[in-house]
Amino acid sequence: MTAEEAARLTAFASASRRTSFALGRTLARRLCAGVLGHAPLAVPLVVEGSGRLTLPNTGFDLTLAHSEDRAGAIVAPFSIGLDVERVRPRDARLWDRILAPGEARPAWPGWTDDERLMLAWTAKEAVLKGRGVGLRAGAASVRVAWAEAEARVVEAASAADVWRVAVARHEGFVWAAAWRAG
Repeated sequence: MTAEEAARLTAFASASRRTSFALGRTLARRLCAGVLGHAPLAVPLVVEGSGRLTLPNTGFDLTLAHSEDRAGAIVAPFSIGLDVERVRPRDARLWDRILAPGEARPAWPGWTDDERLMLAWTAKEAVLKGRGVGLRAGAASVRVAWAEAEARVVEAASAADVWRVAVARHEGFVWAAAWRAG
């Protein structure tokens, strides 16, 4: 890690947040080093005011997600977003905050209610991260066309554009990766 990243790491109060930050930055630096042909510490990671990591002047977009002891990163020559969340019981009123007006909940067979809630959350957050606005735009600003049965890729739209979202669940976590359609 750079000195700035190490200082940021020590500022986190919880051990789990420090772990997820360290995992995420290590993964991002190693992945980007391989793509760009740089040493990990020479990767030009810049944190925007929004908190988003960027790779300026490289022609690549970077997205990073971490939750507890899981982390993921994607580097691509186009806009992308990634999110991961632990499945755990959450207040069902969260649906009211994340669904767009008139949007139905995903009714995927074999997924628990908590998994479906995290499915909707991660899909929407991945799109918002890909757009570079994050959750401050509000999860309800993204409408997802949930397939009738479990699908690996769904379509999400906002006022700005249309995205494809690949989703998966693995070992108690739900993952979503989003990229602009077309």
